[in-house]
Amino acid sequence: MHAEEPLWPQALARYPFAARLLPGWREQAADLPADYQAALDDALTAFDLERPLGERYQRLLASQAHLLRLTAAPDAAHDEASKPEDASNTSAPVAPIAPTLLRIRLHLALGEPALARQWIDRLLHQLDGDAATKAAVDTLLRGWPCLPISAAFDTCAPGQTEGDVAMVNGTKASETSTKAVTSGEPSRIDADAWRDWLLAQLLDTQAQLTRAQRHAEPETALPLLVKRRRLPCAGIESERRLALTALRLGKKVTIKPESRLVTKGQNPQLWIQLGERANSEPPRSGANQPAAKAEPIPARQPAPAKPNQRNAKPAAAQPTPAAASKHSPTRKQRTPARLWQLKEPIRVVDIGANPIDGTPPYASLLKQGVIRLVGFEPQADALAKLQQMKGPHETYLPHAVGDGGQATLYICQASGMTSTLKPNNAVLDHFQGYPIWGKIKSTAVLDTVRLDDVTEITHIDWLKIDIQGGELTVFKHGERKLKDALVIQTEANFIHLYEGQPLFADIDQWMRAHGFMLHTLLEQRRRLYAPMTINGGIHQGLNQLTTADAVYIPSFDRLNQLTTSDLLKLATIMDEAYHSYDYTLQLLGLIDSGGSRSQKAYAQRYQERLKHIKLTADSPPPFSPAPTSSADAGMLLLRHPRSYLNGLDWEQSLRSGESTVKGKPVPWVTYPFLHLLDKRIRSNFKVFEYGSGNSTLWLSSHVEKIVSVEHDAGWYQKMKGKMPGNVEYIYHTLDYGGAYGKEITKPQYKGVFDIVFVDGRDRVNCLRNCVHALKQDGIVILDNAERPQYNSGSESLLQQGFKRIDFIGMGPVNLAAWSTAVFYRARNCIGL
Repeated sequence: MHAEEPLWPQALARYPFAARLLPGWREQAADLPADYQAALDDALTAFDLERPLGERYQRLLASQAHLLRLTAAPDAAHDEASKPEDASNTSAPVAPIAPTLLRIRLHLALGEPALARQWIDRLLHQLDGDAATKAAVDTLLRGWPCLPISAAFDTCAPGQTEGDVAMVNGTKASETSTKAVTSGEPSRIDADAWRDWLLAQLLDTQAQLTRAQRHAEPETALPLLVKRRRLPCAGIESERRLALTALRLGKKVTIKPESRLVTKGQNPQLWIQLGERANSEPPRSGANQPAAKAEPIPARQPAPAKPNQRNAKPAAAQPTPAAASKHSPTRKQRTPARLWQLKEPIRVVDIGANPIDGTPPYASLLKQGVIRLVGFEPQADALAKLQQMKGPHETYLPHAVGDGGQATLYICQASGMTSTLKPNNAVLDHFQGYPIWGKIKSTAVLDTVRLDDVTEITHIDWLKIDIQGGELTVFKHGERKLKDALVIQTEANFIHLYEGQPLFADIDQWMRAHGFMLHTLLEQRRRLYAPMTINGGIHQGLNQLTTADAVYIPSFDRLNQLTTSDLLKLATIMDEAYHSYDYTLQLLGLIDSGGSRSQKAYAQRYQERLKHIKLTADSPPPFSPAPTSSADAGMLLLRHPRSYLNGLDWEQSLRSGESTVKGKPVPWVTYPFLHLLDKRIRSNFKVFEYGSGNSTLWLSSHVEKIVSVEHDAGWYQKMKGKMPGNVEYIYHTLDYGGAYGKEITKPQYKGVFDIVFVDGRDRVNCLRNCVHALKQDGIVILDNAERPQYNSGSESLLQQGFKRIDFIGMGPVNLAAWSTAVFYRARNCIGL
């Protein structure tokens, strides 16, 4: 909340575009959300060029945070504020577009053009049609102050023609750029001029951000460029792009002497000559059909667009900002897109691909589509999860990799301790935690396969292996497949946690004998000697190193024998996954200097781009386990490969406003409850659900049948065609205490459902009515259970013999924690 008077009324007075509406905006200031006013204040301060650069950057981040709170607050996100507008419903309130304009400008200022472009596309889609555009503009005229998405329009007032100098109360903008306007009557407000001003800046900025696409699809681009050129405020750039696109299509182009390309642009004679030549030549046949050619592996690919949601509901109109790399440095440390392309994919093998181990080092490259992955996971439950989540470039095999014979699997209390080696209690007893985690629950006999015998693998560029002590056995029986590997990341132990376990020294000796050398030790784990505790805890060790992930690369002798293709693969891995910028630079220099190798000057251009990374000799590398500031700690929490939030892709859900985990829809509940539900839900369950969306889609792939009740007519129509066959989708108008909440009391539902999920409207009555439909071991789930307005409904269940357990924590999208509560009886279907 604002502690003082907002700054924006005074700050916007310096902007010529705002002169006409500022008085009206001031009158409506009391009705504006505090977070939006704070976001606008911070943005205007950030765009004040007289402020220190550091302060301006912090203000940009603060403004973005206020906008996130505005759109992701629990109450707003679960109720009307997140509801997509139904364009066919003319009586529905139109969401103000001012926050979206500000969001786009912030993305541009923070160097996030892909996110800005997607929001622009979304807004243009929303403004498709005169009625929609008028309604959106009305939100500006009715009292939502705004900033243009581009600074070029700060001094371009609505209604102003190209080339005019903006006037503020009779004074040229150039003379008032730093002076507030305090007198004079505002000009007549022209809604059509504001509409044109809005569309012009969207189209003009969109063209600048999608230059490659515009040139790749000239026929598609031409009508848009013509439309943008005809709007006021369109700059000379729009005229230049229109001329170039028309020339490429072989169209006749007239470059008049009074054209801005001649009077104001660079190389006026060239433009005149281009126009004359185009008019003298016959139209080219097929000029818009470039020759087809094979597409190489992309240097980077944006994350696929995902639908938006209201109460975790997907909607085609919502853009999905591209996900940041899970292993990338902070924005200031992030290098731009790679300077090279790969002619073939990187072949990755993951032995021990259990998703419990967190985000693998190859995750960002897998998203970009530049790797092909084969994973091994013998545990049935873990394999099922991998198969469910896998993408088009992933293959998972149910084999245990070893020496090709039988092995005993020791299944331990902590699944992370399960191994084909027996836990070494004589060593484990010295430490806190290990005696419990390493306790053997059961054993099983496994057939193993030799890595060299796996026919699905023909070549390995990058091996990641973590099988609790069995790594050296895999290496010894995979020498043929590993002889050309570029990177091997293996867990290595420094003490004998298992009986007969090879240690780091044994693995290092094998590696050096086979042409590898140690590059770095990641994820160094330390344990606490018993009986000491630190602040009552046992998990934080002091100095005793137990395990680490060792990363091996080709020895210097092998390096000189690698092909250019292999060197580029290795450079890609080291740059993207391990941020070894110095080693990447040397690899690129080797390519540049190689005799018959293509002279691309990779090293020089890469070194220029390294200027974006601010590292010193004594500064910690990205994601150091010892952060030196709160900002470093925050980035560790968001993007470290083993971070809890990174593993759930929380940052992406926050930025996009979508209830997803790793790009897949999930119920909008807290993460603690989602973990429980994922493990204990059964395929024969029947579920009744109030409130439809991503939860419906997720549940439909996990249970036998769902009955889902929706109160929003527009949303019901949009979702109806997307529902799988095992979903019975029902619409009821919202009448508190009426048919919506009583749907579950119908006779055919008596004793049918294993789970009743209450996450819609009229929740108190839904809770009071639902017991009738539950099986004897059925449960009730209430989201946002911390809200006091639901207490009477919760109390009714407790009075009927139910117990309650709250799963409190963070979840998708939201910054704040909340509660998802489960009401259950002594005998219940999820084993509480």
